[in-house]
Amino acid sequence: MTPVFSLPVQIRKGERLCRILFYSFLTGRWTHHVLISDPSQIDKELMGWIEEASLFSDGKR
Repeated sequence: MTPVFSLPVQIRKGERLCRILFYSFLTGRWTHHVLISDPSQIDKELMGWIEEASLFSDGKR
């Protein structure tokens, strides 16, 4: 599984993030692709990023 989400900042945390792309200067988005190979990797940190991305997305609409 590879969740993908956008944030206004670039997250760099060890090996978890397998790909980070700057989406656009106009929107100010960084797109993050996270490699999940085991359900135990779905932790509070990842869910916090996803929640932050959801709030960011709501504000961009």
